[in-house]
Amino acid sequence: MRLIFDPTVLRPDCPADMQLCVWHPVMQGLDWEDVPGAVAERVYDVQFVSVTPGARSLYGSAIRVYHTHLDLRNPPIPESLRAPTSTAITLDFVASCAGIYSGSAVRNFVYGVKKWHVVHCLSWRVDEAQLSNTMVAAERLAPATSRRPQRQPVTVDWLEAVIAAADPTSPFDAAVVACLTTTFWSVSRLGEFVVPSAAKFDPAVHIKHCDVTEDVQDGRLGLQVTTFRIPWTKVSRSEGETVQWSCQAGVADPQAALCRHFTVNNPTPQEHLFLYKGANGRRSPLSRTKSMRCINELAVAVSREPVKGHSLRIGGVLVYLLLCGISFEVVKIMGRWSSDAFQVYLREHRYILAPYLQASLSLSRSQGLPCQAVPVSHAVGESSLLEFGGVLLRTTRREATPMLVGLCAHWTPTQIRSGFRVEAN
Repeated sequence: MRLIFDPTVLRPDCPADMQLCVWHPVMQGLDWEDVPGAVAERVYDVQFVSVTPGARSLYGSAIRVYHTHLDLRNPPIPESLRAPTSTAITLDFVASCAGIYSGSAVRNFVYGVKKWHVVHCLSWRVDEAQLSNTMVAAERLAPATSRRPQRQPVTVDWLEAVIAAADPTSPFDAAVVACLTTTFWSVSRLGEFVVPSAAKFDPAVHIKHCDVTEDVQDGRLGLQVTTFRIPWTKVSRSEGETVQWSCQAGVADPQAALCRHFTVNNPTPQEHLFLYKGANGRRSPLSRTKSMRCINELAVAVSREPVKGHSLRIGGVLVYLLLCGISFEVVKIMGRWSSDAFQVYLREHRYILAPYLQASLSLSRSQGLPCQAVPVSHAVGESSLLEFGGVLLRTTRREATPMLVGLCAHWTPTQIRSGFRVEAN
């Protein structure tokens, strides 16, 4: 549904990612306090900075929908009643969106209006119980057309076909392939390795060349992994997180792709990790839009289905669970899930659960399917599984993750099928 917006003094025309700050209520929270205007503006600016860059456009669009809805009321809702808003006005807004937008869209609208109150230091006086109940109803009334089709996972076969179609002499293709393989094998979100747009690279938020530690060998097990420190993630915020991958066999090897990218594009330590040289000689950080467009154009060229960015993360999960036979808990650590959100992958992709739904364990094993056990890897040498378990128990989660990634890279399908020790409960 297209919204018609007329700019006003309180809501001037500006980019969506600035609306949360620039669009003012008729009275802001500090207007009732004995605070100088310059001090109040500084407070509002600091409040706005607390909103993550990725959420600013989302919330800006949300308050645009909110004000458009209130403008269309007959008579329009007065500015003085829009913020701080009331339970009645908010419930009316949610109810009007029900049946038109998806449940997640309606939730984001409400979160945006609430965040707009917070940025301008206004109290949120809406009854949360009633609001929650109304949003549940909006979820149930969401039109079928608003529901996204299930994202299909990327497979190693799909990955190799797409990489083979890339131009090995193109700096842009080299950056895309390196980003593609790194995202896949580290079980990461694509957004953690690309920028929203070429003009929005932020060294404090986006990964740089200096955030990569290449080929670090773990002295206890002799495993080599490449570690990436992501400065900012949606879970850890500014604390950042680390992800890893290890060298893989075949065309989809992330190490070979990264080395090729560094040779062709040579980003400096403080530049974006996947910076590339354009045809005009200009150096640009890799954006999400351009990377996905390139990936899907290559996919279509080799008669493969186009994918979404999150398909890479889903595919990485499937590869480690099915091809490598890694346990759910280990893959959960690799993917940095701290909650049961990981279970979404188990519910939506029957291939993960298939080996565990067989009538008997022997049937699953006879078909060459992985079982929930730890395989014996040649990377461990003569160490027993018990000794390896003891090593993991004596390490922190951050230390254990690269060890697990290194082990995954050294397992082959033959070892997986023959090397499992499965004991009946």
